[in-house]
Amino acid sequence: MSKDYRKYRECQTHHVYSKAVDGNIIFYSIQDCIYYLTLYYHLAKRYGIKTMAISIMPNHIHSNETAPSREEFVLFHCRLASEFSRKYNAQHHRKGPLFMKSFGFAPKTVGKKVRDNIAYIVNNPVVGGLCKNIEEYRWNLMAYRNSDHPFSEKLQLSKASYRLRRSLSMLQYYFDTGIPLDYTCQGILYKGLSKKESAQLTDRIISMHNCLDFKELAGYYQGDIGNALIAISANSGSEHDIPEDYEDYSLYKEMMRLALDLGIDLSTCNFEGLPEEELAKIIWQFNRAGFQPKHIRKFLHLPRK
Repeated sequence: MSKDYRKYRECQTHHVYSKAVDGNIIFYSIQDCIYYLTLYYHLAKRYGIKTMAISIMPNHIHSNETAPSREEFVLFHCRLASEFSRKYNAQHHRKGPLFMKSFGFAPKTVGKKVRDNIAYIVNNPVVGGLCKNIEEYRWNLMAYRNSDHPFSEKLQLSKASYRLRRSLSMLQYYFDTGIPLDYTCQGILYKGLSKKESAQLTDRIISMHNCLDFKELAGYYQGDIGNALIAISANSGSEHDIPEDYEDYSLYKEMMRLALDLGIDLSTCNFEGLPEEELAKIIWQFNRAGFQPKHIRKFLHLPRK
């Protein structure tokens, strides 16, 4: 076992931090996030990982986890990174690593440190400018605590179209057989659906694959999940054990909107493989919109100078 993993503490919860190479943006689309989340869910189930908090950010992921053993903890994260990278690269027509070689983690040994860490993770998108409160952000899963459709109209199966019912049936098959929803699976599920139906399907997928152990989480807040949300919302938490570069991630949301306006398909984009002339035009558009070179570099995966 590598010395990097010696700080793992048996039977303790850990803050885990996976960061993209050079801080590059990875999660451009809902498809990217759904694949990561569903892969995380099924692998966590296989390796016995319990998760109390998670946030999928544009270029990194935070989670608070407890594992049965160091071996399973390491295997889980190595397999998660390798399988996601392999399918992601195929979808985006790119090569090379996505994440830094070693994921960071730090044990949280007492209740206050655990609570601070949970608040830190859940509030990461708020502090990063992606939303105003924790339940506005889809990818920390908190909006799904007491609703299976927080970002769509309630799904009434009796009134659903044949296409949507077919997709829901296929989704249940994938879920029951432990198949993560990679890009091919998603292509099948979303085919022919309207915008409204796609939103309903997305909510159903996320609610089914919600990896958060709300009962365990509530245990750190007198057993009341309502108290937990109030406390988390009132305190952004802290993290002194794992270094992180703070950024205004709302800038990347604006860049994604501009990219879509330029006709770029973010679900399959590979900026690294674009011809120089085409890439130069995109860089010019981003410069013209007032984005800083460091943000353009990370968004387009440009090499460091």
